[in-house]
Amino acid sequence: MPATLRSRAVLLALALQAASAAPTSDLVYRDEELGNFTTASCADAPSCGTAMSSYAGVSAFSNGAEQCTGSSCSSYGTYGSQYQCVELAQRFFAKKYGTTPIW
Repeated sequence: MPATLRSRAVLLALALQAASAAPTSDLVYRDEELGNFTTASCADAPSCGTAMSSYAGVSAFSNGAEQCTGSSCSSYGTYGSQYQCVELAQRFFAKKYGTTPIW
């Protein structure tokens, strides 16, 4: 993977990891379709695999009852544990830039 793409992948993974850190009621997310929600409301996440939002044609999917836990509600897929932040980063870069998964 070219250094520029690798740097972007690392930054995206770090940002997504920070967003999925331990639940705090102070952290509020905004989604135009879903509205505001906090990490404390993760238990009310849509069913496993439901598309929650998308960016540049790549969807982020709900991790269902496992939202905010670090575990996957599904299986291991092409890009890693499905519906996890690193899987999203890997899938995004594969679809947008043609990179191959790094594990």
